[in-house]
Amino acid sequence: VMSYSAALKAAARAQPRRLGRIPQLVSESGAPVRSLRYVSNSADPKSFEATFMVSTAERKRRMVDRVPDRIGKYLIRAELGRGAGGVVYKSHDPFVSRDVAIKLARHQGDGKTAPEDTEEGKAFFAEARAAGMLQHPNIVSLFDAGVEGELFYLVMEYGDGTTLLARVQPDAPRLPVERVLEIIFKCAHALDYSHARGILHRDIKPSNIMLTAGGAPKIMDFSIAEINTDSASG
Repeated sequence: VMSYSAALKAAARAQPRRLGRIPQLVSESGAPVRSLRYVSNSADPKSFEATFMVSTAERKRRMVDRVPDRIGKYLIRAELGRGAGGVVYKSHDPFVSRDVAIKLARHQGDGKTAPEDTEEGKAFFAEARAAGMLQHPNIVSLFDAGVEGELFYLVMEYGDGTTLLARVQPDAPRLPVERVLEIIFKCAHALDYSHARGILHRDIKPSNIMLTAGGAPKIMDFSIAEINTDSASG
C-alpha cells in the first residue's frame, strides 16, 4: 500500500496526459457489457436502486412540515440540508454545550407496531447501526438516535464546513494537488476501516464528504450502507 508521502511524490513526478480509449468490457459469452450493477452478498439483498431511489410522493411524506423547537433535549436551530432520507438541522445539546446535526424524518406508523420495528424504521435506523459501529477521525460520529412522536431522528457530529460538492463545480477554484491527495488518502483510509468492519457505504460522492472548518474530510450519510458483520476482519 502506498503511503501518503509516497503518493505525494508520485503525483509531483506525474505529467498530465490524455486518457486513452477505455476498453470495452465483455461477458463470458463474448457479448459487450453495456452496464454495471452492484451485487450484494447479504442474505436478503435489496437492489441498490430499490434502496436509493425514493419516489417524489414518498419523499414528500417523509419531509417534516412543522419543525419542533426541540427533539428530546436537543434544541433545533436551523436547516442544513434535505435529502431522500430526511431533513438535517443544526441543533444544540445544552447539557454538554455542543452543536450537533440532527436528521429528522416523519414516519407513517400504524399504532400497532413500534415505529422503530417497522420496515421504514429499520431502513432509517440502518444508518444509526452502521455509523454507530464506526469510530474514525474521518467519519462523522453518531451520538444518539430515537423516535419522538411522529418523527425518527439521528443525532450526529456537527461539522462547521462545506461538502466537496462546491469544490467540484466547473467554475470553482481548483484545490492544489497535494490537498486533493490528502483528502483522497484520508477518505480511502476511512473506507478501508469501514469495510474491515463489514460496512459498505455505497454512496460515496462529493456531497457526502464534508470538509470541516479545520480542513479535515469526513465521510457522512450511511443511510443506504450495507452491513455484513459476518465478513468483518477486525
